[in-house]
Amino acid sequence: MYSYDPIPTKFIRVVEIHSGQFDDDIAITLHPELFEPAAAPSPVLPHYEALSYTWGSKDNPGKVQVQGVADCTIEVTRNLEVALRHLRQADQSRLMWIDAVCIDQSNNVEKGPQVGMMGDIYRFAQRVVVWLGPEENNSDNAMWLMGAIGAEIEVDFDTCEMKPSSIATDLTLGDGNATISIDEEGLCSLYHLFCRSWFERLWIRQELGLANERSVVVCGCCSVLWQVFRRAWACFYLKPKPSFKFSDELTNRNNSLSGLLFQEVERHLPHLRESFGNAQCSDPRDRIYALLSLDKTMEDLGIVPDYSVTATQLYENVTKLFIDRYLGLEILTECGMACGVENLGGPSWVPDWSVGNPYILHLSSGVTYASGPFVGPRLPVVDHRLRVIGVPFDTIQKLDPPLVAKSKLPHNDDTQMAVKQMLLGKDLAGRYVGGGTLLDAYVRTFTLDQFAETYSPATTSYPGFAESTELMTRLICRAEGSPPIEDEERLMDRLEDVFSGRLLLETRKKYIGLVPPSALPGDEIYVILGCSLPMILRPADSGHYNVVGACYVCGLNDGEAVLGPMPQGYRFVQMWNGEGYVESFINEETGEALEEDPRLETWPTGDLTRFMATSGSISERIVVDLKYLRDRGINATYIELV
Repeated sequence: MYSYDPIPTKFIRVVEIHSGQFDDDIAITLHPELFEPAAAPSPVLPHYEALSYTWGSKDNPGKVQVQGVADCTIEVTRNLEVALRHLRQADQSRLMWIDAVCIDQSNNVEKGPQVGMMGDIYRFAQRVVVWLGPEENNSDNAMWLMGAIGAEIEVDFDTCEMKPSSIATDLTLGDGNATISIDEEGLCSLYHLFCRSWFERLWIRQELGLANERSVVVCGCCSVLWQVFRRAWACFYLKPKPSFKFSDELTNRNNSLSGLLFQEVERHLPHLRESFGNAQCSDPRDRIYALLSLDKTMEDLGIVPDYSVTATQLYENVTKLFIDRYLGLEILTECGMACGVENLGGPSWVPDWSVGNPYILHLSSGVTYASGPFVGPRLPVVDHRLRVIGVPFDTIQKLDPPLVAKSKLPHNDDTQMAVKQMLLGKDLAGRYVGGGTLLDAYVRTFTLDQFAETYSPATTSYPGFAESTELMTRLICRAEGSPPIEDEERLMDRLEDVFSGRLLLETRKKYIGLVPPSALPGDEIYVILGCSLPMILRPADSGHYNVVGACYVCGLNDGEAVLGPMPQGYRFVQMWNGEGYVESFINEETGEALEEDPRLETWPTGDLTRFMATSGSISERIVVDLKYLRDRGINATYIELV
């Protein structure tokens, strides 16, 4: 077996795959190369392509011959061996960077620094080569479709809007409301393509997030540029599709992979579990290390790969570093008790990034504002206990069972019937304790309060509140079994996604909302300073609390627990300023957009510290202590989370 020589600092190994026919033995040479992207006056970069692939099972490994070293081989997985045979060229060598071969995987001392360089390795590669696997299940047809569709459209991945490309021959492909015209055979081939295990890998989020425009997706003998492939995938995801054998399975699969399809170049620590929780990796520490190059937050915190610490220690260290650096407690929204899943343990206020959490509320764009603009002061962590400032709001009195199971979405008739049963006997025209009618409250809850006018300019991704209310009324009144119109069908698809596995709550004060399935009657709802969503806490021993998870409560998401109700004539929006969405307050009479909450006019904040709560934030936060809140009549208290 091949024995790796130590590799100097600032060096990487590049593998030369020697030419050969498909069935020839695989021969390689490993070349240590100086790798200094930041060198002055110019970077020092070797020539190579970077491979993105699935390791696969370690059983029954294959072997590659290392030339220049007598009788020495490196064992590789069968998946990698098949990839090398397909990617090897017949007439000339090919230079690539392949993690399993270029890093001594048995040497943790080497592995840490090399893993820390992987972001730059993929960023500065000549291109990234994605290997999906050999041809099977009519994948040649699927790849042809991806290339053809991707050439026909342009996609804005920020707004999820499509339009025909300049060379389009089928203008309907750019119409998000028009059903895509693909036959049963094509739909089945695409479904099987997206079922390949490569799409589930966590590491590909970094590998593709940093890939250049020359990067390519290869399956068998077919290849499509990644940018073209991604546009076709977005079209396939966003547009209505004809019903076929795997319709429900494809919907579930696409939903589970949407974080990859729409991932931003940068993601930030408070939302990693939401974005990447379903992605797979063999080492739970890589939940952090695989995303270092995508997360400016972790760079600011000085996190570097260290495989000598356990995953539990790593997660707690990262959480403490984040809280200490940014004060904001948005990271608590990543926490939650996983139902029926083994986790790593550790304090409940530390996210367990080793397991996905499908019940995390997808509100990371900032459409909630539960604690207003406030964060608490820096408080020490003692004996794994985190002290925070919170405002007790209410207690869960009643929980309805989930509308749908996360693993199997029902047909629309089932959704309609479930909604009707939940609203049966309710006085929907009556007043809701949080303002408006009870119907208004259910519409806001069932849509997580996301409407076209939640954003400025208004988004086309969601209907407006008035339209949503009309659709909900029509849905309730429509006879069971009668076909829904297209807009109703889109509403029911959204209800299924929002309600999947979550429970409908009612509090003692008669507020309603959505909670994860780990919630129980008697759990308490708190607004915690620095956290944008209300949190469910469960009393533990000695006056401490366990974090159950974040929740949505209608009437508690715009800072009401701290600042009181929004003044008449104002509404909270997310306004696009060219760089991102920033919290704003619209005066509905004048149309003026205010950067500061109008409720702060009566609050003395001039001498308080203001700062950006996270590296990814463009909204200001104000540091306040317990006395400041109590002096203004707010029933705030210290809480110790364990």
